[in-house]
Amino acid sequence: MKKLSLLLIFLLLLLFCGCVQSGVSENVVTPGMEKALSSAKFHLSSAAYSKKALAALLEESGYSYEEALYAVENCGADWNEEAFKTAKELLSFSSFSKEALVFQLEIKGFTHEEALFGAEKNGY
Repeated sequence: MKKLSLLLIFLLLLLFCGCVQSGVSENVVTPGMEKALSSAKFHLSSAAYSKKALAALLEESGYSYEEALYAVENCGADWNEEAFKTAKELLSFSSFSKEALVFQLEIKGFTHEEALFGAEKNGY
C-alpha cells in the first residue's frame, strides 16, 4: 500500500512539473493548419487585415479556431503595417480626425497601439 501511494505521488509530481507530455505534441502542424496558413497569406496579398479580422475570415471560410489561430500567428504579417494600409484605404474615400481614424481601425480589429501606428504613419 505504501509503495502504491509513493508511486502515485511520484506520477502526480511528474505530471505537475510537465515531465510527462500529453499525447498531442504542440509542434504538430496539421494539413488544415497548412491550408489555413496558405489562405491567410493569399488574403494578405490582396488586402489589409487586422489579426482579428483575418482569423474571423478564416473561420468563416470553414477553418477551425485552432487552424485560424495557427495561420494568423505564423503568416508573417506585420500588424502595424496592416493598420497603416487599412488607414490609408479609409482615408482614400473619407476624411477622419485622428481619434475617428483610430476608432475605425479598432472597429476593424486592430489593437489600440496598432491603430495609433496606422494613423500616425498616415500623417496624424
